[in-house]
Amino acid sequence: MFYQCSLYSGEGAIMNESLSIEQAIRNLQPHDHLCLIYDTPEEWRTIILPFLVFGLERNEKCMYLADAHTADQVRGQLQEAGVDVAAREASGQLVIRPATEVYTVEGHFSPDRMIASLIAETERAIAEGYAALRITGEMSWVLRTGHGAREILEYETKLNRDFFPKYPCVAICQYNCGELEPELIKKAIATHPLLVSGKRLYRNPDYVPPGECSGQKDTDYEIKQWQSNIERKREIQEHMRFLAGALDASSQPFVASNPDGSIITCNPAFCELTGYTWEELRTMSCDQLINPSWRKSKAKALEELWSTGKPGRHMSECLRKDGSRVPVEMLVHQVCDQEGHPLYYYAFVIDITERKRTENALREAENKYRTIFENTGTATAFVEEDMTISLVNAEFEKLFGYAREEVEGKKSWTEFIAKEDVERLKQYHLLRKIDPSAAPGNYQFRALDKQGNVKYVLATVAVIPGTKKSLASCLDITERKRTEERLAKINDCFVNFVPDATENIKRLTALCGELLGATCALYNRLERGLLCSIGQWRTPPDYNPIDKPEGHICFDVIQKGGKEVFVVRNLQQSPYAQTDPNVVLYQLQTYIGKAVRCGKDYVGSLCVVYQKDFVPTEEDKRIIGILAAAIGVEEDRQRAEQAREESEERYRTLVENINEVVFTLDTRGYVTYISPVIERVSGFKVDEITGQPVRRFVYPEDLPGVLRWLERTLAGEIGLYEFRVLDKNGNVRYVRTSGRPLRQREQLVGLTGIMVDVTGCKEKEAELKRSSEKLRSALEGTIQAMARLVGVKDPYTAEHQRRVAELACAIAKEMGLPEDQIKGLHFASIIHDIGKIAIPAEILNKPGRLNDAEFSLIRSHPKVGYDILATTEFPWPIGQIVLQHHERMDGSGYPSGLKGRQILLEARILGVADVVEAMASHRPYRPAQGINEALEEIIRYRGVLFDPDVVDACLLLFNQKGFTFEESA
Repeated sequence: MFYQCSLYSGEGAIMNESLSIEQAIRNLQPHDHLCLIYDTPEEWRTIILPFLVFGLERNEKCMYLADAHTADQVRGQLQEAGVDVAAREASGQLVIRPATEVYTVEGHFSPDRMIASLIAETERAIAEGYAALRITGEMSWVLRTGHGAREILEYETKLNRDFFPKYPCVAICQYNCGELEPELIKKAIATHPLLVSGKRLYRNPDYVPPGECSGQKDTDYEIKQWQSNIERKREIQEHMRFLAGALDASSQPFVASNPDGSIITCNPAFCELTGYTWEELRTMSCDQLINPSWRKSKAKALEELWSTGKPGRHMSECLRKDGSRVPVEMLVHQVCDQEGHPLYYYAFVIDITERKRTENALREAENKYRTIFENTGTATAFVEEDMTISLVNAEFEKLFGYAREEVEGKKSWTEFIAKEDVERLKQYHLLRKIDPSAAPGNYQFRALDKQGNVKYVLATVAVIPGTKKSLASCLDITERKRTEERLAKINDCFVNFVPDATENIKRLTALCGELLGATCALYNRLERGLLCSIGQWRTPPDYNPIDKPEGHICFDVIQKGGKEVFVVRNLQQSPYAQTDPNVVLYQLQTYIGKAVRCGKDYVGSLCVVYQKDFVPTEEDKRIIGILAAAIGVEEDRQRAEQAREESEERYRTLVENINEVVFTLDTRGYVTYISPVIERVSGFKVDEITGQPVRRFVYPEDLPGVLRWLERTLAGEIGLYEFRVLDKNGNVRYVRTSGRPLRQREQLVGLTGIMVDVTGCKEKEAELKRSSEKLRSALEGTIQAMARLVGVKDPYTAEHQRRVAELACAIAKEMGLPEDQIKGLHFASIIHDIGKIAIPAEILNKPGRLNDAEFSLIRSHPKVGYDILATTEFPWPIGQIVLQHHERMDGSGYPSGLKGRQILLEARILGVADVVEAMASHRPYRPAQGINEALEEIIRYRGVLFDPDVVDACLLLFNQKGFTFEESA
């Protein structure tokens, strides 16, 4: 397993092994104490020059104690590095002195004196305004002065104890491996916390803290140092084993690879993720485990890692052994050599399958709800707990005139509320945070747009569950409020109408001008060829209210009529500037007018005019349309009033001169009005009947019926009713009356009616009835005579007709036919075969099979019968019943092939009765087949040949009601 090391510099900055030496030198801080071990001038320049340059840049005082390198050599090196050496020395920030002048005095080196000197230099640098003292000195002078290693080690140890922890100084002690003894260098290393060797900066593992070597023998020191190093290596090995075990036991996949992508090592979790064994993975490249579409992304992530040196996260897609793909997130680290080139990479891998699913689900949900949010059709915003607006949709931008960038996260909800409503809405917001149900969810308020315009808004506000945020939807109801106010004024005008229609028209004209903000308003009506201004609002004093109509805009509006509102703008440039005298006279710019209709004709024009350009809205047009319609109603009412007065006069004249009696009764049946004609009918004067109950004049036996008629008429039932009355002399008179309810203001107050004396008509009707009865009796006798005539020629046919009539009438009664209709069926039945008198008896009674000519003759008998009966007028359709009794439902009958309802009901009944009786009875040419066989026949052809309702009624008679044919006398 691989892990990353860090170097700690005393109390200074942290440097890891991936940093370049220049970056490491730049990270040094005051209190850092370093030992430089070098072999070549290049190694010296790589460390010392950046050390001094960075110090100068940081406003630190820099000292160089020269020995092997002369002061001029040092100055030349710094000059090449871009330092203005002369200026820096002149300012005192840069000091270059021989090492022996500082370290030794009169050839003698004293550690304590040297430390005191460093303290003084540091304090002087701080006093001069520098951030710290930065010092580096060459230690090659030790060879020439003959000082021993013990003095140097004592000095270095005391620096670590008494100087560096307390004073802001950073120092590098230079040891040239080619000039100094290895034993001295080895012991010097132990006195420095930080070590620079080659191009790397290390945390010195052999460093001995102050006091551990001072005053002890060299051998004891070396033993102790050796033991300390053994213990440190053991700790490192244990730490590495611990990390390796932790990675193996971790459920998080881990992998390390070379720069070429070949896999160095991995843990079991990585094997489980990929589906490969370690033996398989150790021969593979990382690229083999990555979806090709993600390889560019991986290369880019490694390039960024190499350029920044910082671990990076990137997404990828792992290709498993089974071919499946797993989305992953990788945290990739790199380990570099001293030159900054990657040695290997290691990565911690996270399977983000579930996270991806969740993200996709959230993304879909977000897209769905954003789509809904943007397309609600109303201005919508999210309001935070502090009333800041965090999100708005496009409709919000339209309503308030702001771009969302101007609103989101920048403006408060209160900035969009008119000051009159701010406190109320703040209170709602406070209540909503405490209890969402405590504040109304829907309310109106006055809103302010970007231009400061006031708009009426209907808001719907709800708290988002689980949050203190609110979702507010705003609907612009400004036009609706304006319309409501306008309609309220119109309604007030309607409610306060007076009986005088002209006064109401004037009020409507004034209201039109007010609501449309016009210069003036007019209602012009055509009267006897002139255009008359009946309604005027804010017209000039010199305005002429009566003029010839030709050329006036209003006259054109009246002539065109229709439902459209007439709008003319730029009047001064229109033809009306030449034809309508008011356009130029009053400098009119805009005209809006609507034709007024009275009945079927357009009689006037309601208009508003402006001395400015005005563009009416659709709502404006609707308002003028409503008011024009109201004026039309008043015109209708005015005409109706005039017509009513004229009608009443004509009605009074008519009522007093017609023969019919006109009367009215109240709801109790008392006479409230009766026309003078009653005196001719009854002998009573008008004042003798008015105020009296009607029952007083009704014939006693007819009174219950009259009272029922009164009750029905008051309930709205309209119809004629006849009854008898008594005149002044006590004589009975027949009258016929009709009536209808009488209402006043939708309240039932009685009835009105007309009464006619029909006494003479009744006498004539009685005489006519007697004559009619005589005629009907004669017709019935004729029919009976015809039936007997058939019996004379063919007794079997006569008996057959009687029995058929018996069954047909029974079926008709079972089906609920009226008595008179049954009577007509009876007479048709008893002569339905009368046409057979034209057929020779030998054919009628032929025992064998009929030939075609004979059968054709038999089929002619319905037509022959019809022709016989056609010359006689009956009160029933007897001729048609006889003609159709052999027609069948499916059209297979004769003589006309009629179908279904084309056949008279009586003929359909007669057809069923004819078949049943014929099959059940004996004939000269065959024996009786019996009633059961006959009923089976009609059942078999029910709905085909025979009417199903007739068949059902016939079966009911025989099967349930016990019908039998009566025997002939």
